[in-house]
Amino acid sequence: MRTMIPVGADSLWAEDSGGDGEPVVLLHPGIGDLRSWEAVWPALTETCRVVRYDFRGYGGSPAPTEPYDWADDLLAVLDAFGIPSAHLVGNSQGGATAVEVALRRPDAVRSLVLLAPSAGGWQPSAAEEVEARWEAAEEAYAAGDEEPLVAFMLELWCAAGHEPLVRDLVRTSLRAEAAEGVHLRRLPSALDRFGEISVPTTLLLGERDFPSLVALNEQMAAAIPGCRLVRLAGVDHLPQLRVPELVVETVRAHCARG
Repeated sequence: MRTMIPVGADSLWAEDSGGDGEPVVLLHPGIGDLRSWEAVWPALTETCRVVRYDFRGYGGSPAPTEPYDWADDLLAVLDAFGIPSAHLVGNSQGGATAVEVALRRPDAVRSLVLLAPSAGGWQPSAAEEVEARWEAAEEAYAAGDEEPLVAFMLELWCAAGHEPLVRDLVRTSLRAEAAEGVHLRRLPSALDRFGEISVPTTLLLGERDFPSLVALNEQMAAAIPGCRLVRLAGVDHLPQLRVPELVVETVRAHCARG
């Protein structure tokens, strides 16, 4: 079932597979929307009740018109579908959202599967040359030319391949990020709170991901109690598209614990 979920004055485009299986919520990255889960959706929905949705301004969700944060919106999605707690599977900003909800509302989280996750309070850092190219690409985007920034984001985050779906996810997400800037309340810093996470956690780290994010992922895995770290050679920022079978296997293992 696909539907619009009201969140305050805005709404989110969401899909619920239904069924009686363990509830799983898929949280997309900042360089994507709910389509980034296409490769894992069919297999996961065979055994689990799976929900996915577009963050405000992404994919089928209209641009935000009021202050909001990603964690509150996730909790609103759970409430809308009548799910008291779920296994959260988050990629990048979706991972940051899952971590924040695990800290803010641990009763709503059964487990975490984090795919190249970001975290509240983290800021990317890069060599001066990369920072300069990033700034120039953003200036071109602000002037109406999106191609330099699309190409740079693909190089930065998608080293394992630039197939049509990936290119379109990146292109459309840039427009979403521009729209969210006015109203988005950034998540509070989680950098010193990873040790408070109390649910089973697996973190999948793409070894071809952006280097400063790899360092963050190593820090997270070391600090989260009992976290299982899986290093993925040849994988970039999008494990669900690069190694979908492994992602499905990992989520199912979490669901088997109940």
